[in-house]
Amino acid sequence: MELRTIEPFIEYFEKVRARTMRVVKSIPPDKLEHSFGEGRFTLGDLARHLAVVERYTWAECVQGKPQRYNGCGRELADGLENVVALMERLHQESMQIFSRFTPEELAAKLALELLDRARERGLCDPALVRRANEMKMEFIYQKQPTKIPALEEIIKKAGVPESAVAYVGDDLPDLPVMRRVGLAVAVGDAVPEVKKAAHFTTHSVAGHGAIRDAVELILKSKGVWEEMIDKARA
Repeated sequence: MELRTIEPFIEYFEKVRARTMRVVKSIPPDKLEHSFGEGRFTLGDLARHLAVVERYTWAECVQGKPQRYNGCGRELADGLENVVALMERLHQESMQIFSRFTPEELAAKLALELLDRARERGLCDPALVRRANEMKMEFIYQKQPTKIPALEEIIKKAGVPESAVAYVGDDLPDLPVMRRVGLAVAVGDAVPEVKKAAHFTTHSVAGHGAIRDAVELILKSKGVWEEMIDKARA
């Protein structure tokens, strides 16, 4: 689920919690604290755990605060009625916290998530990740020894065929991808083999407008170039 505003998450989470509450309310009161073995969780422990982890782990962490999980024992709520009341009260507190997030705050958290993902893949340039987030780039890959796995992962996640993919390359490792995509673009200073495999070669060299050349080509071919100019002027 990609979030631009908090409302879709609230709606989704409320549906999940409603199903959970139906299960909890169906527990026979005399079985609430039954355990199948010494030291094992009871059904009551599990219900209290869900309540406490939502409020004092998730809801605290999204605010940038340390988690305050304090256990799930009977001292928190004893008896089915009290356990249900605890879950409902802590859930409402959590929803109030989640509901306060603005689109700008969600975007900032997305940027941090992208940074973490990029670091896991070996990307060490936070400025590049921030720029990618500003441009609403969903997929970030770098330092890939081979590029086909990344291509296949992206088209699977995006739900598009290879024919719908445009790829800009400059060197020999780009050739396997360029031979599979719908639009293969070589930058102006690409090696000869890449230019030969490309459907289009930009006038600009890498780092000096080559991507802009490729984007302009695509927008003009789709017949929306003038529309984009109007939006840029607005």
